[in-house]
Amino acid sequence: MWLNKKLNKKGFTLLELMIVVIIIGVLAAIAIPRYIDTITRARGAEAFTQMDTIRMSLTRYWSDQLARFGIGTYVGANLADGVLGSLDIEDPNANVERYFEYTLPALGVATYTIQAQRYDAKVTDGGNLIANAIADIDETGDISYGAGW
Repeated sequence: MWLNKKLNKKGFTLLELMIVVIIIGVLAAIAIPRYIDTITRARGAEAFTQMDTIRMSLTRYWSDQLARFGIGTYVGANLADGVLGSLDIEDPNANVERYFEYTLPALGVATYTIQAQRYDAKVTDGGNLIANAIADIDETGDISYGAGW
């Protein structure tokens, strides 16, 4: 009777549970950094898509200035909605769910620079701008990156 009770016991041994915990730990150690890297790259791609939208809008702004005033210029272009020089796109900085701050730091007659600076978290989550996480694109399409990009 004692032998019969011992054979009917069900459950896992401590060794089996430890092996499962180790396997899960190894998988998590591999998967979590890859997931974070994928999310970071996807957000970077989102920034470049937005910067390309701004770039196309600046080209339309330049053409409009040429048609209206006889001189094509980027001077006076503005990302903010409803102000003089507003571009024909929605202000990308009005989106509170964003991870980047977009600016036009250098506007000239024939040149411009669009800048995207990364936040460390969503704006709504109290994100702060990261000092060297900057990407620039100019009128020729040349892209430069800060060290933290």
